[in-house]
Amino acid sequence: MTHIFAVAEHTAIPEMDIRQAHREIQLHLECLVQNCARKAQAKLTLIEAGCIRPAVRYM
Repeated sequence: MTHIFAVAEHTAIPEMDIRQAHREIQLHLECLVQNCARKAQAKLTLIEAGCIRPAVRYM
């Protein structure tokens, strides 16, 4: 089964709640956080809410 999602907007919005952040992460699955302000905002919202923890990268 193939799922096709139409992603209309990649710009940040004035406010985003946790429920919407989860949805935006799913809708923008193919986007890179560096290139998509909406996904970046959603990720930050979820980090600030304690829903996800950013990966720790060691060099």
